[in-house]
Amino acid sequence: MILPLSALALFFDRSAEYKNLVLILTSALFLLWGRPILAGLVLLSWLVDFLLALGIEKAPKAKALLLGADLIWNGAIFILYIKPWLTGHFVKDAFILPCIAFYTLKNFSYVFDVFSGKCKAEHNPFCLMTYSVAYPFLLAGPVVRYGEMEPQIRKRTLDTKLFSDGLCSFAAGLGKTVILLPVLTGLTDMTLRADELTRGGAWLGIASFFAAAYVGFSGIADMGAGIARINGFDVKDNYQPISCESMAGSLVKSCNTTMIELFDDIRSFGGRKAVSLALTVILGGAAGLFYGGGRYWILTGALAGAWLAAEYAIGYEKIKSIPWVFRFIGGLAASLLLMSVFAFKTPAEHHAWTSAILGRGVSEGFGKGVGGYIKHNIFILFAAVVYITPLRQLIGAAAKKISDKNEKNYAAVQRLKTAFLAIVMVISYLLMTAGKL
Repeated sequence: MILPLSALALFFDRSAEYKNLVLILTSALFLLWGRPILAGLVLLSWLVDFLLALGIEKAPKAKALLLGADLIWNGAIFILYIKPWLTGHFVKDAFILPCIAFYTLKNFSYVFDVFSGKCKAEHNPFCLMTYSVAYPFLLAGPVVRYGEMEPQIRKRTLDTKLFSDGLCSFAAGLGKTVILLPVLTGLTDMTLRADELTRGGAWLGIASFFAAAYVGFSGIADMGAGIARINGFDVKDNYQPISCESMAGSLVKSCNTTMIELFDDIRSFGGRKAVSLALTVILGGAAGLFYGGGRYWILTGALAGAWLAAEYAIGYEKIKSIPWVFRFIGGLAASLLLMSVFAFKTPAEHHAWTSAILGRGVSEGFGKGVGGYIKHNIFILFAAVVYITPLRQLIGAAAKKISDKNEKNYAAVQRLKTAFLAIVMVISYLLMTAGKL
């Protein structure tokens, strides 16, 4: 409801001030629909970030103290809303959590960028308010930086290509979350949550868990980026094709790319290599908290950060000199051992899975009913494999090669892409409707 309302309202006036007002008002409706108290915190946080950034500009000697105050402020809002996750409890309105996580991280990034000199403090409170409360930026990514958004906030036009790209991005994201995600989640439940684990099921289950997580988060991010483009903002894609080119480092950067870029900026700002390595471990723990709850997840994130710190200490140029096969196996093994923890609620469950993949006291095969489930959903699972693996890049490169030959080919490829995404959109809405009946 909010998306068509804001998109249609943009056509009544071309001025940036009007577009920003529409976005602020529709964002307020979006926030009030979620939790009324959230709207008040968002507005209050916008004001706090605005004043702290001005303070950093006018009192550079106190900028570290002011940055720390902003970190505490946004961190407190984040922890307030994820408090149930800290004890490992399920949260009923879990959709709010990624919104709050990205909201606090995005707003902190503005004050950090002023602190580090990547952008100037904003003196127009309404420009910063547009950035702070805009509902497209509250979804799970991308983590947009104010220095990139500020020119578009002050001046943007109704770009038909950007609008079309936004609709395509939204349709693709909706298709991932409504079509691909349930099938991958079902496969995960059949294998990892089975009454009796099998060796093949343990391997297949963890692969489907990773695929479901990637598809789910990237789908929400694509919808967020699509909504932003429909509203006239040109934003980055947040998820890249999965790569193990430089072991775990490139694999991590494939997921939530914009958040990792912010973390890289924070880490590199530490100056000395020892400080940067320590920050990598700390930020890894923060990422664990970002994606889940409980001390177990934070510890796992910190261990992943330690692995990345080790790669950083070795140097990616040296890592790239290792044969590709060993880099791929090493990166995949590290991710499998460290990130697999996120698939389980307790250490005991993770220990049982570890025993299963090693074949200790379990049968071979994939488990009861798994083969039939795969056959029944073969086309959807194949689409998921194409999307996650480098096959997507190969298909995209082939389509671009055909498009570049002449205008006729370009138009044909664009029509085919639009028709495909329109079908995906229709199927997604039909499935959503059927699920509510």
